[in-house]
Amino acid sequence: MKKPDSNKIFLYLIFIALFLLSFFLDKKIKNFLGLARNPILDFAFGILTNFGIVVAIMLIIPLLMLKDNKKIYTLLLAFFLAVFISVVLKWMFVRQRPAEFIHPFIKILSYSFPSMHSVVVFSLLPVLASFLPKQKNFWALFAFIVPFTRLYFGLHYLSDVVFGAVLGYSVGYFLLDFHNKGRLWMPKKH
Repeated sequence: MKKPDSNKIFLYLIFIALFLLSFFLDKKIKNFLGLARNPILDFAFGILTNFGIVVAIMLIIPLLMLKDNKKIYTLLLAFFLAVFISVVLKWMFVRQRPAEFIHPFIKILSYSFPSMHSVVVFSLLPVLASFLPKQKNFWALFAFIVPFTRLYFGLHYLSDVVFGAVLGYSVGYFLLDFHNKGRLWMPKKH
């Protein structure tokens, strides 16, 4: 049996501590960011927080850049798994958002925990950083900006985005690990 990597365990303990700490900061961060609003940031963040823009930048454009089908499938799997897990957790926790928000089509998306935007962008981050390493700084910056926009507009609590980021990154990391070890996709039969 393989011994757990102590660095990974330590890293996850830090993530758990940050998540627990974020609960204590939820209302303070919400109030602070509510005072920091301005029209220029409202406009810029309004574009970046749109889920369609997020999908275009973190999924559609990279899909057009990738040539290897297994990499394409891994990226798509990370996206769909992140969305699925987010919806299931929203359904389980039914946490009200800090600001009034009702999704026009799917009521379960009106709930706050976890931030689906955070889960999705962070699930794609390790995959994109590995498959398209020349742009990894861009992917990382964008992955941090998107959850911040959710906090900025008062659509999520800090704990929603911290948990979403950790969960998403874990999903992407494990899928990437399975991909790299050849366990994610069945080999072609000749």
